[in-house]
Amino acid sequence: FSATTHQYLAALVANLPAIFFGLSIGWLSPSIPLLISPQSPLPSGPISIDEASWVSSSIYLAAILGTVLFGWLVDRIGRKYSLYIGSIPNIIAWLLIPLANNVIYLYVSRVFCGIAAGALFVTVPLFVAEIAETSIRGILGSFLGISIAIGILLGQVIFTYISFFRAPFVVLGLCVVFFGAFLIFPETPQYLVMRNKTIAAEDALNYYRGVNHKSTGNFVAQVNQEMEQLRGTNVDTTTKTPISMEDFKSTATRRALVISTILFQGRNMCGLFPLVNFTESIFMASGSNLDNAVCTFIVSTLAVCACILCTILVDRTGRRLVLIVSCAGSALGLLGLGVFFVLKSNGNDLSGVNWFPLVAFSVFVFLSNFGVVTVPHFVGAEILPFKIRGIVFSTMMLISWPLLFVLTHYFLIVAEHYEMYYFVFVFFAWCTFQTVYTLIWVPETKGRSLEEIASAMERMY
Repeated sequence: FSATTHQYLAALVANLPAIFFGLSIGWLSPSIPLLISPQSPLPSGPISIDEASWVSSSIYLAAILGTVLFGWLVDRIGRKYSLYIGSIPNIIAWLLIPLANNVIYLYVSRVFCGIAAGALFVTVPLFVAEIAETSIRGILGSFLGISIAIGILLGQVIFTYISFFRAPFVVLGLCVVFFGAFLIFPETPQYLVMRNKTIAAEDALNYYRGVNHKSTGNFVAQVNQEMEQLRGTNVDTTTKTPISMEDFKSTATRRALVISTILFQGRNMCGLFPLVNFTESIFMASGSNLDNAVCTFIVSTLAVCACILCTILVDRTGRRLVLIVSCAGSALGLLGLGVFFVLKSNGNDLSGVNWFPLVAFSVFVFLSNFGVVTVPHFVGAEILPFKIRGIVFSTMMLISWPLLFVLTHYFLIVAEHYEMYYFVFVFFAWCTFQTVYTLIWVPETKGRSLEEIASAMERMY
């Protein structure tokens, strides 16, 4: 075992709830077309388009409650137990699906999924950041995006090939694995120091740094020095002044706030989550004679590959280049998809290019996962002052959930009553705007100190 083994294992297990969140998104792709069809598995019969929209989108409204609740709870009972409690709604959610007699059961299931999602985005990044040493913090932090992408793929595969009422038991099995495996990992050292549990904090830090009877004296001294730094940070935290408007007055801070807002909301406005929810419906609407399920699996596999590639390249090529390539490529894929749907709606014969929606959508999904939805956390953490970072990130999530609700809820309704390409062109316009914005105003943060980044933003205009 290396010194980082326990950190990697803890991060992997802690991100299992992120896979559950991905599953709750991925299952929609094969399930919504089934639920609205005459072959609906619900005893009450097929659901309407409006009901399908609520099934798809209610998770994001409930996530607001989860974000607020666990934002309060995480500093009171700790990161580990918040993760445990936050995962209980997942069990309830997936148990409700096999019991479903009508769409109400699905609504309630999605509400519990949303509460778990809110807990996930509050607790997992915090837990991972606090157990990880500096050299691997970026890699471990990227596990969240990779896990969600894997969950989406698994959700699409499981609910395509296993019956609607049996598939949830596979997810419940994964929940049991999480609850059993996460028991062995201690609370984060930072939280224990904050609670003045010094001995427990030392034990936790030694565990995560791999200190044992074979460790050299120099290595033990380094870990002890890190412990002293944690104690010093705790003193600084408990004596610092509350956040006020004075903390937002500097030019660099205001510009960092604007950049962070645009990049964070770009994760929603690029259209990835609404479009991925209905991947199979999109391929059905395209009229392609390719197998819709296979096309969906190809796209989701590319999403996983993109997240992994971003993890490898973001510290080598820089954040700005990754963002520019991602935004521009996403816009190109959306433009192609939108033009295809416009031509099809006008009665043009596109049977000779029925492969094109798969190519355009694959380009979009791959490149949006490559940067637009993964890099904002990197950049935000590097350009925002530490004192306001937590409140800004929490606010961004509280803005994101209602926005995702609106985009997801009205996607099917607009596609049913008007045309799908209306939303596609809205997402294209945003990606185009974000490409230009990143080119002009987003600074490169790779290899720069906070002081250098702040100085660069002071000189931006």
